[in-house]
Amino acid sequence: MSKSTEIAVAITREEAVSQLLASGNEPTLADCIKVFNWQEFPEKHFSTEQKVTRIYFGGEFCDRLLPDKKIMQRVLNLIEQHQLSLSLLTPLLSDSALARLKQVFAILPKGTEVVVNDWGTLNILRREYKHLTPIIGRQLCKMIKDPRLPSEQWTKLYPHGVQSGPFHQLLKRFDIERIEMDVPPFAKVVDFESEDKSVSAHFPYGFSVKGRMCKIGAMEIETHRKFGPGHGCNKECLTYSAKVSRGCSSSTQDEQAVNVTASQSSKQPLTQTPKAPDLRTFQQGNTMFYRHTEEMTETLAQAVAQNKVNRMIFEGDWHEDYRPH
Repeated sequence: MSKSTEIAVAITREEAVSQLLASGNEPTLADCIKVFNWQEFPEKHFSTEQKVTRIYFGGEFCDRLLPDKKIMQRVLNLIEQHQLSLSLLTPLLSDSALARLKQVFAILPKGTEVVVNDWGTLNILRREYKHLTPIIGRQLCKMIKDPRLPSEQWTKLYPHGVQSGPFHQLLKRFDIERIEMDVPPFAKVVDFESEDKSVSAHFPYGFSVKGRMCKIGAMEIETHRKFGPGHGCNKECLTYSAKVSRGCSSSTQDEQAVNVTASQSSKQPLTQTPKAPDLRTFQQGNTMFYRHTEEMTETLAQAVAQNKVNRMIFEGDWHEDYRPH
């Protein structure tokens, strides 16, 4: 990893920030491995002695995980005590959530980064909170990230929108200097090229799809009310995650189907492109995530080494392996 690469950790819970910074020393990735129960950390690509210099705090996918003004002030004080930088994570926002978030915007110091994942929030930041620095979140950097993609050929049908001319024209209009990206399936180093914008990449999970309805949050709700609007939230996503598998994605089954078809035909059998297995997938709250493969991690490491990615965002406390108890 390049020495110039900035290391950030994304955290949802106030207590998780306190836990990471409890020692009083500048946190390292080794500390994060211990505190957040990170599994399968690729030490051959990323040194665990790297210092964490930035905390991403907030809710990237659900406005119910956003901090209120009091929580934000406490976290801000703690981060400033340790001389770390802050980026506020924000999701796609409802009108009511945006009204609450404006109270948080008002207390953030000049230059604080706000990661935006909807264009309305970006517009308001540029008009009303010019002292803050908006960053384009990964939900606005459109890419094909279906964990079921069987081969690289499928990605060629719909190129990543993050490299499109109109997208960058829009970024220029809002004077954006940094964007955030996931590592897509079958990633190549060129995927992280972004003209004159700085690029941050999330690791080791990418998001595939999200919605407003929360499967995990509906566990204890009566059947007829599940997935409906208006019910409360106990933030079950902070405790539970669900592994997801199709159960029918083995390449062996597909090969058998091709062989049967070929044996029933007098024509020359068709050749089949080797199929990649589904990525490891889990659901956290209202969002589906996939874990990077070794090949994807290798590609990201190359992009970092070539300085195409100059900030890495490690997922802290909101993932399949972390438990608050």
